[in-house]
Amino acid sequence: EPSQLAQLETMCNALYNARSEAERAQAHQTLLPLVQNPQCMPQLQFVLAHTSSPHALIFAATGLMKLITSHWTSVSDQQKEEMRNFLLDYLAKNGPDLYRSAPMGVSPVVRLLCRVVKLAWLEGPQHQMVTAKVDQFLQSSPLHWVLGLEIYTDLTADMQPSIGPSMSRHRRTALSFRDTALPPIFTIAIQTLQQLSTGAINVPDKNDERRLSKQVLNLSCNCLSFDFMGTIPDDTSDEQGTV
Repeated sequence: EPSQLAQLETMCNALYNARSEAERAQAHQTLLPLVQNPQCMPQLQFVLAHTSSPHALIFAATGLMKLITSHWTSVSDQQKEEMRNFLLDYLAKNGPDLYRSAPMGVSPVVRLLCRVVKLAWLEGPQHQMVTAKVDQFLQSSPLHWVLGLEIYTDLTADMQPSIGPSMSRHRRTALSFRDTALPPIFTIAIQTLQQLSTGAINVPDKNDERRLSKQVLNLSCNCLSFDFMGTIPDDTSDEQGTV
């Protein structure tokens, strides 16, 4: 309901922008149950879809990220499909405006999308069609292009093998991603760099052009530093697996 959404937005503003520690603590205590119970995922997705508050957007996206990571096996196949499609549609529709009005709200939503893609990757080929979806961003406005590159940048980072729960599964996911999706993603990065260097890309807004340049460099770096050998990083070693 609108009144409940407005109340939650007020609490989120207090959580991230409190005037006192007591106010922040009260907001934290009120909001905490929403990010601890997987049954609250529909409510958080509703908030993400309807809020105009950057703080509520960040709270909903980070809360969903925590819940799906901890309770992925309790998410139905239909929910996984719907969430991925919802996030892609949301970013396509709202991403460019968010870049201009509330840029801090973009990354949490992108990270959530990438986590959904990662966790579902081994569950069927329909979950691996990410490049076909994201490439549509690269054929639209300059800010959609930046957004598509940011999705790829975060995805290549999240797909890296890491130490922790489900380590073996994440390693298999990373190797599959390396063999299927990473080559076309890297090709897109190189082609975009070439177009920028030759002036083939015409971006009227200089801020958008800087965003695009920074994002494609970040993506290129992530692709080149991907763990191609499928080794697990060792925090005690100074060696970095790069190509």
